[in-house]
Amino acid sequence: MAEFSPRGISITAWAFARLKVRHGTLMHAIASASLANISVFSPQALSNIAWACARMNYVHPTLIQAISAESMKMITEFAGQDLANLAWAFAAIMYLDEPFMNALARQAGECSAALSPEELANTAWAFATWKFVHCPLLDAIASPSLQRIRDFSSQAVANTGSDARGRLPDEGRAGCRLFLGSRGGRLRCRGSGHHALVIRAPASRRRATVSCYSGKF
Repeated sequence: MAEFSPRGISITAWAFARLKVRHGTLMHAIASASLANISVFSPQALSNIAWACARMNYVHPTLIQAISAESMKMITEFAGQDLANLAWAFAAIMYLDEPFMNALARQAGECSAALSPEELANTAWAFATWKFVHCPLLDAIASPSLQRIRDFSSQAVANTGSDARGRLPDEGRAGCRLFLGSRGGRLRCRGSGHHALVIRAPASRRRATVSCYSGKF
């Protein structure tokens, strides 16, 4: 793959992973080519390689560490799908590196308002999987998630609520707190006042339905 550009390398990896075709020899070649060119990879290329490795359960420690190090150098250039895919990929293979996770959390928090429902859910899932609590990020994910919850698929609702506990930013004197936990197919958002939002996430692929309830639990 010596003649492939960084984009060509990453797209090839993405395509095989998308098709769930695990070709060991090709993945070794992609890893070698990626390491040789890692310093000129774009955020999208880094994200694609990480996502492909995770999807195919191809763990190459040297490559993963190189992607982590290079991503941290340009973390402020990551946004949207590339950021969410990077978080998902590294959580899926349980790559644990606190400086990297902190950098990723800060950037995800900065662009949370621009993330799609799926990207918000995947980011939340990643940090829940790591069991890494970063309160500013949880605050940043909670607010747009509640505003756009009708756009979430039932799977995205489940991912956002998976082991995630965080705080909503204070709204006046309310000091709302968020608790997302699955019980009987429901996710509950509890507030310190009298109102609560109950999100029903059925097992089917239908979108979650949202109802507002008045009164204390």
